[in-house]
Amino acid sequence: MLKRIHHPYIVKALEFIVEGPDPALVIEYVPGCSLHQFVIFSSEDGIHECLAQPLAKKLFQAIEHMHANRICHQAIDPKNVWITEDRGSLKLTDFCHARCFDACFSSGTTEDSRDSNNGLLEILAQASDVWGGGICLYLMLFGHVPRTRSEGPSSLEASRWERVHVLDDVQCPVSPASTEVVTQSLTSDPSKRPAAAQILQLRWMQEQDLEL
Repeated sequence: MLKRIHHPYIVKALEFIVEGPDPALVIEYVPGCSLHQFVIFSSEDGIHECLAQPLAKKLFQAIEHMHANRICHQAIDPKNVWITEDRGSLKLTDFCHARCFDACFSSGTTEDSRDSNNGLLEILAQASDVWGGGICLYLMLFGHVPRTRSEGPSSLEASRWERVHVLDDVQCPVSPASTEVVTQSLTSDPSKRPAAAQILQLRWMQEQDLEL
């Protein structure tokens, strides 16, 4: 799948080596740190919008590119997004749980394309990727992952589809336009959650050169 997609914000697969019982995937080296580390070490209140906006835009561009190729990551979170050393770009990594929904690519037969459940699974997988992008943006803006209606912080895995209390963090100095991106990408009903391409059309994503 990684050899099939080529995008500046998705990690490149260089070689697949099989020697003995343990195969190895060789990927490009990206100096930097995970988004989780970047935010935690930068500020407990999150990073400024002038840094968060271009990074979020790049992440959703990577998600949109995957979905256009009918590939879903299915495990996007702040530890699988790698921030480059200059803080100006990122790479989406860790495709261990990724899935391609192209029937020709997955099995070489037409049976998968006739399976109505396959289409539903693809929609839910795409919605999950958008949710993961929203979680990453939430962490950038507020310095922590959101809380759900259940007790305690969300785990990114459990309670994944519950409504998050985005407005609990309105005391943080973020713009209404950035809050719109967060609330849209974290829409609780996956069937109503916008696609990555729609998220990229929101006003905040279209802004250029945000001031510090």
